[in-house]
Amino acid sequence: MIRNHPRTPSRPPRTSFRSRLARSRSRSLRVRRALDLALPTAWGAVAITFKLACPLAQETGLGARIASSAVFFAVGTGLILHVRRGLQRELRQLRRIAGAAQNVLLRPLPPRIDGLAIAAGQLSSDRGATVGGDLYEAIATDHGVRVVMGDVRGHGLAALATVAAVLGSFREAAHDEVELTCVLRRLERAMAR
Repeated sequence: MIRNHPRTPSRPPRTSFRSRLARSRSRSLRVRRALDLALPTAWGAVAITFKLACPLAQETGLGARIASSAVFFAVGTGLILHVRRGLQRELRQLRRIAGAAQNVLLRPLPPRIDGLAIAAGQLSSDRGATVGGDLYEAIATDHGVRVVMGDVRGHGLAALATVAAVLGSFREAAHDEVELTCVLRRLERAMAR
């Protein structure tokens, strides 16, 4: 009986730039996570070493207890500051990503559309909220200039997803539908989905 065996390539297949970049990012993320764990581990090792090996930590006098408390306070403060810095870094990154997504959705409006002067601005009601549910768009179509303005309830990425659905539906319906009531129906269907 003769069997057909698949040939094994003599050299490994070429990998794409994207896959190499993804592997590189994955490696750098693992290294960063390991380094993020290294500092708290070092702080903990210092505290345990002090408690077990330092003669001052073995004494029961008031001065020794104050010194031990100061060491453990410094270690605890270092750990808290390290965790806080990591959380702030992550929050900054999430805000950058959300801001970029919002900037893609809310494109700058031209100063004039078919003889109409238009302008748009966005101001969040919450001081810390950088990404909100505001939406606006103005489009010149064969049926006239179509404008939508709105505010989705909430803030953050959930509100941004709703803004994306409504604006995507409006941008398509504004060109397709002759009647404004039909445009509104399409927007309502997008909101229902």
